[in-house]
Amino acid sequence: MEKVLIIALAFFAIVIFFKCVRVVPQADNWVVERLGKYVATLNPGLNLINPLLSRISKKVDIRERVLDMPRQGIITSDNAILEVDGVVYFKVMDPYKSFYGIQDLEWAIMNLAQTTLRSIMGKMTLDESLSLREKINKELLIVLDDATDSWGTKITRVELKDIAPPAELAKAMALQLKAERERRARVLEAEAKKNTGMNWLVSSMTEKLVLWELLLPIRGGKCHFKAQSNLENPLDIYGFQVLDSEEFMACLKQIAKKK
Repeated sequence: MEKVLIIALAFFAIVIFFKCVRVVPQADNWVVERLGKYVATLNPGLNLINPLLSRISKKVDIRERVLDMPRQGIITSDNAILEVDGVVYFKVMDPYKSFYGIQDLEWAIMNLAQTTLRSIMGKMTLDESLSLREKINKELLIVLDDATDSWGTKITRVELKDIAPPAELAKAMALQLKAERERRARVLEAEAKKNTGMNWLVSSMTEKLVLWELLLPIRGGKCHFKAQSNLENPLDIYGFQVLDSEEFMACLKQIAKKK
């Protein structure tokens, strides 16, 4: 009988010993309660607890985690409806606050992110919502990080995955973009034709430079040039312009007489 009792006590002592020893993984922190009250947080490695009065109430993952925001409809300030989804990266910094400060941490972060995103994008127009994605991410990060501080959580990053307008609006935007591209193509084509005409005029005028230089020394009669104050006339290469065809022919006759 005594031998059986000794064996039972030894077995009980071994069980108690193994209950006292707790090996916490590197990525975890364990919250310990004694008689229903918080006692300590076990860090990674070997730890000892009182197995009779204490228990592990929560195993908290302290690694950075990703929370997916489901797609939701958001109305912009100009009454456009957008379908938006995203992701939130967060990390638990204080296991005590994350366990006792909020009932369901991930659910709370997800709902807070959705409502905050609706508030931010609701103040923007459609064009701003589509072009200022980085600004939306930064504002959402600041608000979430400040709100989750009391939960012992750090929001490390927020990213919008997709901002999708309704099908009708997307079609209208595509048509608008196509019209804008066609307009730019017409403008470029017109500029090319204009440049081609200018080049032809310059080439044509170059052939007459010899005659112009012959006329420059002449000061008498009707053969003279008008000095121009600007170069808006495409034929006005040297800042001078021939008066008219009759005067031009008169100048040529004067040159012939001199020769």
